Amino acid sequence: MPVERIAQRPVEPYDSARLLVVDRYGDPLADRLFLDLPEILSAEDLLVFNNTRVLPARLYGELESGGAKIEVLLLRELDCVVPTWSAIGKPLKKLRPGRFVNFGSTLRGVIREGDDLEQGQFSIEFLNFTKQELRQSLKVIGSMPIPPYIRKGISDEKDLLDYQTHFAELDGSIAAPTASLHFTPKLLASLHSKKIPTEFVTLHVGPHSFLPLWHDDNPGESLREPGGELYRFDLSLYERLQEHRKGGGRVVAVGTTVVRCLESMHLEYQMKPERDEFLETRLFISPGYKFKVVDRVVTNFHQPATTHLLLVEAFIGRTKLNRVYHHALENSYRFLSYGDGMIIL
Repeated sequence: MPVERIAQRPVEPYDSARLLVVDRYGDPLADRLFLDLPEILSAEDLLVFNNTRVLPARLYGELESGGAKIEVLLLRELDCVVPTWSAIGKPLKKLRPGRFVNFGSTLRGVIREGDDLEQGQFSIEFLNFTKQELRQSLKVIGSMPIPPYIRKGISDEKDLLDYQTHFAELDGSIAAPTASLHFTPKLLASLHSKKIPTEFVTLHVGPHSFLPLWHDDNPGESLREPGGELYRFDLSLYERLQEHRKGGGRVVAVGTTVVRCLESMHLEYQMKPERDEFLETRLFISPGYKFKVVDRVVTNFHQPATTHLLLVEAFIGRTKLNRVYHHALENSYRFLSYGDGMIIL
């Protein structure tokens, strides 16, 4: 992927981003804009969005002993009495258990080990805040965790708005559900005026968004399956979606995170859940997977060799995927989180 094609800022207005219309079962590709979606979809199409909110969870600090500069990305709050989070950071060799870290003048933490953390992760216990106070503090001293391919991961104040959907509601993600960034209040109002229904799910996006598909020590052979992510199982929503499909309607997942969430709901539904709750999914969607809930997908253009791209390949096949990306490259589409997108019909 040419570096110059990776979008460093979103277009403005966001809904003026380009949209490639892809027919899963036919040949034509059409170049449109996101603001054309009300003309492309109909009342039979039910759009499902992810309402997770990205936490400004990247922290810069210093070790109390020696003063070494460190960077930490908080991943998930752990079930502990005091505020403790799983995290990744650099330089990793400096972040040893028992070392104290100061983030600015108010926030202090200590590095801990964790028995159930994935390789390369550690936990960090914050010493002078309650859980709620810590979340509020992150909004003041934390930075938005934009991907490393956007300005080398160095965010600014503009990213606080740009890297957050207009309908973000529940804190918990370390990456934005980027397909939804294009949906402005104006575009949503236009969709509603055409009687196109919408629903919301919650899946908190984890660090696998930034990780390559293959393990470094065995590239091309050893797959790195996506890590666990928390999602809210919503029984009534799942049943509404199934009724919509039984009536001839289609479910349109806005983003790969929504695809993973809805397909995970289907698997959980088979277990006959009795209540709505947050669950962990480790569903790995790859070629050969049979989709149970999702009929159409809106998504951005993803990095090669990532789980997101593998999911799209599972949905449209390798041949169509190659054609779509060649078309996008030849026609000056912008790529990745702040770039253009496609709708797969």
